[in-house]
Amino acid sequence: MTQRLAESLSLAVQIPTLSHADPDKEDRKVFQEFLDFLEERYPKMYEKLEVKRFGDSILYIWRGKKEEGELILAHYDVVPHEGQEWSADPFGGEISDGYVIGRGTLDDKGNCILLHEAVESLLREKFKPEKTIYLAIGADEEVGGRRGAVQMAAYLKEIGAQIHTILDEGGAVSVDAIKGGEKPFALIGLAEKGATNFKLTLRGSGGHSSMPPPSNAIGRMAKLIQKIEENPPKVRLTPTVQAMFEAMAPFMGSQGKLLGKIRKLFPIVSKFLVASPTTNAFVRTTFCVTMIDGGNAPNVIPAKAEAIVNARILQGESVESVMTYLRKQLGEEVEIEVILHEEPSRVTPHDTQEFQLLKESVEYTFGDVEVVPYLMSGASDARHYQALSEHIFRFSPVVMTKEDIASIHSADEKISLDNIDKGFFFFKDYLKQRSMR
Repeated sequence: MTQRLAESLSLAVQIPTLSHADPDKEDRKVFQEFLDFLEERYPKMYEKLEVKRFGDSILYIWRGKKEEGELILAHYDVVPHEGQEWSADPFGGEISDGYVIGRGTLDDKGNCILLHEAVESLLREKFKPEKTIYLAIGADEEVGGRRGAVQMAAYLKEIGAQIHTILDEGGAVSVDAIKGGEKPFALIGLAEKGATNFKLTLRGSGGHSSMPPPSNAIGRMAKLIQKIEENPPKVRLTPTVQAMFEAMAPFMGSQGKLLGKIRKLFPIVSKFLVASPTTNAFVRTTFCVTMIDGGNAPNVIPAKAEAIVNARILQGESVESVMTYLRKQLGEEVEIEVILHEEPSRVTPHDTQEFQLLKESVEYTFGDVEVVPYLMSGASDARHYQALSEHIFRFSPVVMTKEDIASIHSADEKISLDNIDKGFFFFKDYLKQRSMR
């Protein structure tokens, strides 16, 4: 089975489904090629399940005896690779040294393909679910999900789909990403921070570079960027992050004594949490300037400079409050525009039977791991389905190292054959368990 799983993912990687915020800049033939590949590779799914197209996204409906249903999400679009130094072709799908190498293997073609493999396998075994199973496969998650997830969620709401639990990509089984951890942690995302982009614009008079003023728009923008980096928002402890660290505490060695009392000792604990980019993101809204633009000739003073600030907004704050914070820090001189508006998600409760069932599936697949609540810094399609269920979990069934995490959206993204086997086993077990309860 491992060989088939690896070959399926390899073939999927070889189809470069690069999404773009502007759909006119996407290669429609490539997306259609991927959809044709799915139909050819998984004939039972296309024979037995209802298949609905939403642009290039797909919604599968596997009817059960009960109206109540379960929803699982994945996406097959990927981010670009330009400017990265890969040791293999990012779209070669090379199978080497126990890995499938290529863009999307971890985010998120791996989940997408293994989910298809699990359903196809269950269909071949003539498994019939008690509950209806919905599979929503997005084609534009990396650029916001407006054409895929938003439309599929609206359709499910329109037809009155009774969704009990939603599962999407998110946390994973971490073996070394949490410094000091004495056992693997299976991180189940209960919420995700808001992902919002602000555009900063400064204007100037322009002119010839041979007679420059003391500072032009680019220099002034550089000072504003420095202000952003030197004045991060205050740290805060949210209930989700508190629950995460308290669950980890017994397995964190000497640090665990502090983490177990994080609520009481937060002023002390926060000082070492902010020292790491990973844990810093758990306790504050973060800003990252990701794009700058200004000037169009070497000898012309720019009349305008622009910068994009990507904000990841912590629960308890909002796009409006972050806008107010930026305005206070940067002053009235700069224009600030919201160009992507995403509020922090609602928080899924974890003291529930739904969380316990997911915990059991994770432990059944991965063995001796500690399952803990988790706050996602990244965004996923799950946020678009919040109106359909109170139980939204974000978990990718893979074991990840720090190196693996660093490869997502970067060079040499790859997934091990062992992870492929575990992911297939997890999805198959999860589908059976969730659809029968």
